[in-house]
Amino acid sequence: MAISFPAVLVGLETFALRDFGLFGYPLAAYHHHCFWNGEIPLWNPLNECGLPFLAQWNTLVLYPGSLIYLLRPLPWSVNLFCLVHLYLGGLGAFVLARHWKCRGGAAAFAGVAYAFNGLLQNSLMWPNNIAALGLFPWVVWSVQRCWSVGGRAYVSASLLGAMQMLTGAPEVILFTWCFIGVVWFAEVLTQTESVRPIAQRLGRLLAVISIISLLAAAQLLPFFSLLSLVDRASQFDGSMWSATPFSWLNLLLPLFDTMRSPIGQVTHLSQAWTHSVYAGTATCALALHAMVSRPVKPAHVLGVLLIGFVAISSGQDGWLYEYLAAVLPLDSLRFPIKFLIPCSFMLPLLAAIGIREWQSAPVPPSRVAVLAVVVALIMAGGGWLDAGVINPDRDFDWIAYLVPRMVSLVVILTALYALRRYVNQSGTRLPVCLWGIIFVTCWAYLRFHQPNL
Repeated sequence: MAISFPAVLVGLETFALRDFGLFGYPLAAYHHHCFWNGEIPLWNPLNECGLPFLAQWNTLVLYPGSLIYLLRPLPWSVNLFCLVHLYLGGLGAFVLARHWKCRGGAAAFAGVAYAFNGLLQNSLMWPNNIAALGLFPWVVWSVQRCWSVGGRAYVSASLLGAMQMLTGAPEVILFTWCFIGVVWFAEVLTQTESVRPIAQRLGRLLAVISIISLLAAAQLLPFFSLLSLVDRASQFDGSMWSATPFSWLNLLLPLFDTMRSPIGQVTHLSQAWTHSVYAGTATCALALHAMVSRPVKPAHVLGVLLIGFVAISSGQDGWLYEYLAAVLPLDSLRFPIKFLIPCSFMLPLLAAIGIREWQSAPVPPSRVAVLAVVVALIMAGGGWLDAGVINPDRDFDWIAYLVPRMVSLVVILTALYALRRYVNQSGTRLPVCLWGIIFVTCWAYLRFHQPNL
């Protein structure tokens, strides 16, 4: 964080783009004012002739982490709040990947790829969203431990789950628990157990959900009361700001089908909820390796889930959204593009699994070359599609843009191949310098993939 945002961290600069200045910071400032005047901010009298404040849920009134900006001067403390949770997200992805039996290097790659992907960097404008995304991997890790071992694991799972619930990011919380449900189901499918252990795991999962609901009741009950009194679906189109059939290319090409705004920001032509969903070139390549390598059922389950979320993000332009909207209240999620949120979480984990498989089995040079060529062809095809078909009048040098990303892909894959050759029968530590090259390359192409993000 200190290398990525030094001026923000020491208080010389502040985040200001879009919802940070228009929504996130004003909420924090009013909360800060009420805190130091001994008031509980139940009501906001400063907007729209008065609005519920605590019941909005995304105001972070009851979230314990809000003490970071309540006890320190603004606006520096709000910036610190966001950066702390960005760091927690990367650390949580590392811990979860280690829990999934990925070695230190593979797990660290997942942490870097998750903390600095385009969606999380963009989410720095929303204190509630970055807090929920920062806790996303910790909740998955703690709940999975809880249903596996029980006992004291109930405490960490309940506290972390309740903390994420109090951040007030409904979509992120929903996707967290959808992901947890899929992981639980995948464990049931991939492990041969009797009915009793499966029922025991289900009972532990339901128990921790009940505890979390009770701990967060002071926030959930006012929110549901407010939700019952408002008409959320009639004032906007439920399929507004959806992904296009080719938006999945933005996972590899952050400037695909975009335009530059007057202040230098890059904006997607199809949606304006997020400036970037970029997951990283090598991240996608390694995730692809995890899904096509020798049978790894959890990776295959995640791959199918990933494809499903990408399909749903197309909104009414995709058949899957209309099918699910007939049985689920998808309109309440407002923007279908938000279904790409879990993709930013799954791809780094799949990449860690891909590195784990790379280290555990010999990888011939031909497979490395094929993997690099396939991803490079997809990127080149996306550049041609944008420049030649979708936006033929756009003045953009795709070749100069693609070459550094392809070079970074080759550097990381070559370093991983070299690491595999250094492994001996006793399993000694891998050369630190090669891991350093991998981490720095991954961080650099993620951190600077888009101007002024």
